[in-house]
Formats: sequence, C-alpha cells, structure tokens
Amino acid sequence: LNNITVNDETALGVSAYWRGVSLIAGTIATMPLKTYECGTGGRVCVPSWLDDPSGPYGLSAFNWVERIVMHLLMRGEAFLQHVYNAGGQLIAANVVHPAAVSVRWNGISKTYTATFVNGTSDSFDPDGMTQIMGLSLDGLRGASPLTIARHTTALAIGGEQAAGKLFSDGMLVSGLVTADEDL
Repeated sequence: LNNITVNDETALGVSAYWRGVSLIAGTIATMPLKTYECGTGGRVCVPSWLDDPSGPYGLSAFNWVERIVMHLLMRGEAFLQHVYNAGGQLIAANVVHPAAVSVRWNGISKTYTATFVNGTSDSFDPDGMTQIMGLSLDGLRGASPLTIARHTTALAIGGEQAAGKLFSDGMLVSGLVTADEDL
C-alpha cells in the first residue's frame, strides 16, 4: 500500500468515495441560501450577496455550495476570497482550493497567501478571506479526512486495481505445488 498514491483524484476514482462525497455535497447544496432580517415585524427575507454567491465567477449557488462542501469533506477546510464593490460592500466570495492557500498566524489573527491558476499570489487578512474549518488539530488548518483515512483509501484503491488486473489478465497461476502423500 506504500506505493499507492492517494490524492483528490485517485480517491474520487473509488466509486464508493465518489458517491459519498457527491451525495453529501449535492444534498447540502440543495438547501436554500437565504438572508433574513429580524425586527419587530418578525423575520423577513431580504436580498444579499448570497443570492448570487460567486458573483462574476459564474458558479450557480448550488455549484458554489457543492464545491465548498466537497473541499470540507476532502480537505477539511474551504477558503472564500471576498469580492467587494467600489463602495466596499461584499458582493461575492470566490471559492479557492485549499491546496492553493497557505495559512500562518499573525499575532492573534491569520494571514492567508493564495496562489492562483495564473501563477500570481496575494496575501489576505480575515477581511479578505474566510476560512471554513472542519475538525482541526492545531486551529490553523483543518484536518483532512482524506489524509487521516489515507491507509483505508489506499486499501480501497489497491483492491480496485487488483480486481481490475484479475478481470483483464485472468487468474494466472505462476506455479503448482503437489504432495506425494495425501494431506
């Protein structure tokens, strides 16, 4: 099992793993994102950036939530880069892959450095990026369920590889042992 690479792609290649992540992320993504204002007249639904959470990045609200939950399930955390309009109002939150973000303590708060697909990187304080963290061992980064279950996931990948080899090559016997006496 030591020679089996376990990462996001290989884990999702295990059908049970894919289905579990897909089912949980898809189910949570179907829940409504609504903003309510509570006052003396009761609770009233009001418009907010959550009506179109990815703003100019083009993800639907369903895909936006699904991606966040998938990052939480696989990486133990999700990162949202804040997008503000010219008036300083939050208008969207861009989902950033956890592997693209490094986190460090800066006094009592955190500093996030994100490296983007185009090769540029930028640093953010908590006003520029939100970290949604699952279980954590140190309070700095979320504990990745994929990393923690690496051995079990490698076992599942190895089992699928062995079954695939058996089905494609057949059962090849490399030797036969016989006994001279009845056993």
